[in-house]
Amino acid sequence: MDSLQRQRERLSGVLPLSGRERRLPASTSEAQGAEECTVCHEGFFMNASGQSACLKCNEGTYSDESGLAQCRDCPAGRTTNYKGALDAQACTCNGDLWEGQCIRCLDTTRFELGTCVTCQEGLVCDEGKQPELLPGYYSTPEAPYDIYKCLPADKCPGETPGACNGGRVGVPCTQCPDGLSLENGVCSTCASLSTPGWVLSILIGMV
Repeated sequence: MDSLQRQRERLSGVLPLSGRERRLPASTSEAQGAEECTVCHEGFFMNASGQSACLKCNEGTYSDESGLAQCRDCPAGRTTNYKGALDAQACTCNGDLWEGQCIRCLDTTRFELGTCVTCQEGLVCDEGKQPELLPGYYSTPEAPYDIYKCLPADKCPGETPGACNGGRVGVPCTQCPDGLSLENGVCSTCASLSTPGWVLSILIGMV
């Protein structure tokens, strides 16, 4: 048998065995010069006869037994986040857990008490991510979905609940901490008057 014929047999997955033809099944491979097919182990698969190597299961799939031609999909809403997973326990929730169920909310919605609700004004809801506040809106860390609209808008930077510009505090960013006063949009230390200043103020008041 010439080398070209051997190459064709290897590519087609048909190998000679004691004068007979043997076809390699899917999920197996045959190393150069080997007499037997190699079965793909857990975490791997092979979906075409005659491939030279087993392939790792893709993200979101797993192979819990050897010899699979196709990896098994993770349950809905779950993924492995890496290749070559060995069993279903590697599939973790890719959303929010609620009473043992994995719930993944789509764009323009967010998770709340076991269901997906519409993302209200002032929030950005991206699939699989924690909602973020838009600039000009405020919420407290204790109640992140009770949204306040800030006037003027530049008081509130958005993104994180409780965040305020200029050192402000309160709901929604309307006050300065004790001992500070608002000056040019920024909470600053209150200026103390010197003794001569107080005397001058009293004299002016008496005139």
